Amino acid sequence: QVISWNEQHKKLTTSDQKGLIIVWMLYKGSWYEEMINNRNKSLVRDMQWNTDGQQICIIYEDGAVIVGSVDGNRIWGGELKTQLCKVQWAPDSKIILFATLTGEIQ
Repeated sequence: QVISWNEQHKKLTTSDQKGLIIVWMLYKGSWYEEMINNRNKSLVRDMQWNTDGQQICIIYEDGAVIVGSVDGNRIWGGELKTQLCKVQWAPDSKIILFATLTGEIQ
C-alpha cells in the first residue's frame, strides 16, 4: 500500500494492506529483507525518510507515529488523537508535519 525509497542508503521500505512493514536492501543484484515490523493494529498510511536518510517516520491511520533509524532502532513513538493520512519531514529534519483525513496540518 505504501512505499518509500531511501536514496542515501539505497533501501526500499514497503507496507502491505495489513500493516506489515519491510525494509529491503539490494545485495549482489537481489533484494533481501533487512528488517520486518508488524504492529498489527492499524493501516500504515504513509512513511517518509528524512533528507539525510538516517530516520524514517511511519504514520498509521489510527494516529500512531513511529520514528526509526536507518539501522532499525526505534527512536520515538507516540500517538496523535486523530486519523492521519500523510507525513513530511522539514528539510532540516527538525520538524515533522502530519496531515489528517480532515485536511488539517499538525
